[in-house]
Amino acid sequence: MAPFNPSDPPAQYDPPETPPEGFPHERVYTFTPWLNVPDDPAFAGIFAECPETTLPAHRSYSLGNTFDVCRVEEGWLATCYWRSGSFDRMAGLIMPGSLIGAAKAINHPGEKMPLLSLTLTPVRMRRMTAVRFREILDADHELWLRFMLSLVHHQEAYLEGMFLMDTSPVPVRLAKLFSILLPLGQNDGDWTALPFSPRVGELALMTHATRPAMSRVVSDWRRRGLIAREGDRFLVARDFTVRVAELLGTLRRFG
Repeated sequence: MAPFNPSDPPAQYDPPETPPEGFPHERVYTFTPWLNVPDDPAFAGIFAECPETTLPAHRSYSLGNTFDVCRVEEGWLATCYWRSGSFDRMAGLIMPGSLIGAAKAINHPGEKMPLLSLTLTPVRMRRMTAVRFREILDADHELWLRFMLSLVHHQEAYLEGMFLMDTSPVPVRLAKLFSILLPLGQNDGDWTALPFSPRVGELALMTHATRPAMSRVVSDWRRRGLIAREGDRFLVARDFTVRVAELLGTLRRFG
């Protein structure tokens, strides 16, 4: 394992140090709210021999009632928290290479918590018990430091997402969500296919909006040619960030 350096990024995906073009984002912590950067690549080897689990897309699972730590090998999830009688608010976006349940295993061992995971794509992951995960970290101080660095990045993303939800109108929230997903999508001419194809209700959950409000924004942006669907792909215009910044320029706050 390479020597630990606190200035190193936590994994392969580096959060941008400047806002995407067209987005004057007034950040507090990070330009990528919600998004969990992958945990340290060293965890790939630790989980390599663990049992594998596959989950279908667009299903909810009671994340807070389990006592395992999982590493996402393929697929995307949203983690949701309990609020006003339902799990209708996203806390974070989980991408491949990320750990699920690790923070709970460290900070709340043996406890159940009001957390839910929503699969946005089919998901393949490997799992070990929270007890075993803690034993591995306790035996490897360097790995513990790497994990804690990732945890700080994740918490900053969650906090930035909360700030954005509290201060910005629904179209701005959705625009910011698309802007952080565009670099992770697949380019196809004038369009970029997002790494997952969210439904309107899932977009509402991810941006803390009502479904009717989100439906209106999505319909308007389709009409303007900013977004589109093609089969099971969700497409966003390649020049989306610049065009939507101009469209939303009359709003009091952007980002």
